[in-house]
Amino acid sequence: MNYANFQKGKNYVNISLERHSSSFNKNIMDKFSSFKLNDEKLYKKSVSGIIGFYNKKNKVATFVFASEDDMIYLHIKGPKASKVLSSIRQRDYKPYHNVEYDFDDDAYYESDVYDDSFDDSFDDASYYNYEW
Repeated sequence: MNYANFQKGKNYVNISLERHSSSFNKNIMDKFSSFKLNDEKLYKKSVSGIIGFYNKKNKVATFVFASEDDMIYLHIKGPKASKVLSSIRQRDYKPYHNVEYDFDDDAYYESDVYDDSFDDSFDDASYYNYEW
């Protein structure tokens, strides 16, 4: 779990990120109408185009959503949730390979145009004197 906390006076934004969540991903969460977090019931809501689960209690807004298979937890007091979420793009879950790192993974992380696995292959070939 990674998190960041921004505070000014009594107002704050706490953002926590659980990467590669095994329990939930966006496709699974889309099927629920509510979500329970630490005995607080959150209800499905769209905020700035992001579909997640929301509740506001004691002036603190809680919003939980998934993007691909990452879970993001927001606790906000002061700023509007829509302002905090306005630049986020939510993505549907796409299963990843559990096997070796291959061209498809490299293309996903780098780009479809440039792929340094080719460079690595040539570097290995020259080091080990492979014949092409």
